[in-house]
Amino acid sequence: MKFLNVQSSVHWLGLLGFLLFVGLASCLTPPHLGGLPCSQDTDCEVELKCLKGFCGGPNYCRKDFDCRQTTVCRNSQCVAASGENSQEAKTEKLTEKPKETSTQKEVTSESSKESPAPEKSASEPSNKEWNDASAPEEKPGEKPPGEKPPGEKSPGEKPPQEVVKEQSSGCANKTSCVSTFTGKCETQGYKEGTATVAEFSSPSGIAIDAAGNVYIADTRNHCIRKVDPQGNTSIYAGQCTSPGKNGGDRLTSARFRLPQGMTFDSSGHLYVADTGNNCIRKIDGRTGRVLPFAGLCGGKGNSVPKSINSSVAALQARFDAPSNIIFDATPKNFYIADSKNYCIRKIDKNGNLSTFAGTCTLKGTVSGYKLSKTSFLNPQGLAKVGKILYVADLPTGNNTGRLVEVSGKTGIDVAIRSGFFSGAYGVISHGSKGLLVSDHIANSIKRLVNGNISLVAGKSGSAGFKNAEALQSKFKLPQLMALYQNNLYILDTGNHCIRKLSLP
Repeated sequence: MKFLNVQSSVHWLGLLGFLLFVGLASCLTPPHLGGLPCSQDTDCEVELKCLKGFCGGPNYCRKDFDCRQTTVCRNSQCVAASGENSQEAKTEKLTEKPKETSTQKEVTSESSKESPAPEKSASEPSNKEWNDASAPEEKPGEKPPGEKPPGEKSPGEKPPQEVVKEQSSGCANKTSCVSTFTGKCETQGYKEGTATVAEFSSPSGIAIDAAGNVYIADTRNHCIRKVDPQGNTSIYAGQCTSPGKNGGDRLTSARFRLPQGMTFDSSGHLYVADTGNNCIRKIDGRTGRVLPFAGLCGGKGNSVPKSINSSVAALQARFDAPSNIIFDATPKNFYIADSKNYCIRKIDKNGNLSTFAGTCTLKGTVSGYKLSKTSFLNPQGLAKVGKILYVADLPTGNNTGRLVEVSGKTGIDVAIRSGFFSGAYGVISHGSKGLLVSDHIANSIKRLVNGNISLVAGKSGSAGFKNAEALQSKFKLPQLMALYQNNLYILDTGNHCIRKLSLP
């Protein structure tokens, strides 16, 4: 009988151990397992929510509780976290004010009580959302998010994770760091307001005026937004979320459809590649009216003219999804990436349009030949440096991305002799320091100088969101960029926000 009792106990202990093991394993399973893919809560069944996949996975329908607070991502695998590697410790560490020394230590609950309250700069977020009219004035010595003065009513605060998102983590004493300029990163939507409140949807065009105001083509919201130097956002042209092709007053009657690249001329007029309408629009800086500049808005056509040696009046030309436009001030020429016609167009100071490079309507990867034989797959970024036009040719299918140097009568792929771009998208001159290139596929910013390519910001090949020292930061599908006073403004299109990289 004793033997049977011992055997029974062992049996039950074994069963109990197995159940504990299953429970622990389920808790260590990445949160995205066990649910259906989704993009919003309404895609899920009752009592389930659309939660962001952990460890690089997609969004899946899950319950409120998952294991992301007790796991960390290592080598694309979810593993148990403890001590300083836990999610709570990481969040606490990121929210700590960096000390004057370069070494950033982990904040314990005791040391946080003893350390003085940090002062907030104008660019740092508050712990609640507000609009322009009611933005509270933050004073030195104000308590950090989470601590309330006696008697203050507790408002609904953002989760700690969102507060961390808006900070430039560990960047205070760094010479080159990445921060959020405006927009709620990882949130797709439409909302005006301060830098921490504004929302964008796949921003794909950027231009900066002489006063430092930043203009954003909010592509999937179908409008142009204006962001002041403090990050406050307002509508500049079009009716956000309401696409169309009308011209007229920029605020009351004008409409856009999937606008992308933009540029200012020397007189302060803004030009927009209205991609969905297959034309180029001009926003008059004096009258505020939206006018046709090139192509037939709402129409679509194979490239007119096709030949490099012929030209037509700009309004008689036809485009297919023009994605970008730049202005070359010296001869007063405009260059346009006519993406789905696979060529580069030029408009001279007299308003005549011609094909500058590429075999329009015929895509390919031919380079090193005369410009009429050079071919493109998906031209996007453009930069004019002296007599050279650089074209970022985004790959399609299994092709490799290129950075094509159009000089004289030839088009040469400089990436072949300099290194490798997974998917060059935005390109901009940094003077004697070479070219800055956003690698759309490698989720990083790179520099090309003297024939060498080096990493400037982001973790090459690793998509995500992280504000940090430049080489520790993360981007998701970065696109076009603009440079102003040694700050690089980057359209972090996959994260639906605008990032700022301070350059050394």
